[in-house]
Amino acid sequence: MPRTDAWTLTPDQLTSFGLWLYIAEAEYLVEAIIVKLVFIFFYMRIFRAPGVQRLLWGTVVLVSVAGVVFVSVVIFQCTPIQYLWVRWDGLHQGRCLDMSMVAWTSAGLNIVLDGWMLAIPMSQLRTLNLDWRRKLGVGLMFGIGAM
Repeated sequence: MPRTDAWTLTPDQLTSFGLWLYIAEAEYLVEAIIVKLVFIFFYMRIFRAPGVQRLLWGTVVLVSVAGVVFVSVVIFQCTPIQYLWVRWDGLHQGRCLDMSMVAWTSAGLNIVLDGWMLAIPMSQLRTLNLDWRRKLGVGLMFGIGAM
């Protein structure tokens, strides 16, 4: 793919790039939420204890609510919405949220959730009906998978 500097793009190309970046940003967040939920539902199939199931369902609710909030903030970060990809020309009126605080909050929450989602299966290793070598292997697999 040839490299193109931003200042060589036409106005329509800049606007189109902004629109596609906006779509990709929202899509990325939705996909990240789906991946987290898939892992949680996978854990539900492995760890059947009622206490763990409640913990996992609580995690599903937390991930889903946080996901809806952050996706909504990304989608509605500018008023009007299209101001996000047309504001570069200075001809349009609108306003946008300062997304740096949203990004830091999202990053922090995702780090905590990722740690939490690693801690859940690790805490259940002792309950698995496996010898210590296999438990070590499963623990390493979860640990490497978290990377």
